[in-house]
Amino acid sequence: MLLPTLTISLNLDNDFWFLLNHGEYISNYGFPVVEPFTIHGNFDFIIQQWLFDVILYHIYTYVGKFGVIILVYVTALIIVYLIYKLCMLLSDYKFYLSVLFTVYIYLLLCMWFMVSRPQIFTYIFILVELFSLEVYIKNKKWYSLIPLPLVSLALINCHSSMWWLSLAFILPYVFETISIKKWSLNIEPLNKMPIYISTF
Repeated sequence: MLLPTLTISLNLDNDFWFLLNHGEYISNYGFPVVEPFTIHGNFDFIIQQWLFDVILYHIYTYVGKFGVIILVYVTALIIVYLIYKLCMLLSDYKFYLSVLFTVYIYLLLCMWFMVSRPQIFTYIFILVELFSLEVYIKNKKWYSLIPLPLVSLALINCHSSMWWLSLAFILPYVFETISIKKWSLNIEPLNKMPIYISTF
């Protein structure tokens, strides 16, 4: 499973310097309401990934480019672990099938999407959300959904333009709580309240 990691580019993403500048600005001056690095005057601006920018800035300040690459690699290893755990859960712990799907998905991510951008954190948050929801389906215990508000909070601070992804992935589970006799598949619907509370 570690072999796809070797396909991750060692080059910094084009957006890196944009993110780094904002991380430095926030660390030194706080949150800007006007874009400080544009040629246009008084350009209203909201930093959508402020926490990721700050983390990136501090890593680059103390460790340099090597530290940023290590961040991407460590994030990739966390992602492959979460993909594997999710595949095992969904396949009822079929090891070889889970490994096959994990390697395939992980290879695609490493080849094109594992870069020094906030999306790498977003992958982690979405995988944790899906894993929590699937565990809830298995055990029907409300505390399985405790990570969901925390994931939402982390996502909105690390990559707020992707907040809708969290909602998009939970909506099928919300629909699964609705029992419509006409279209019943003889599947016991999920308990509504824990899903609704964790969604809203």
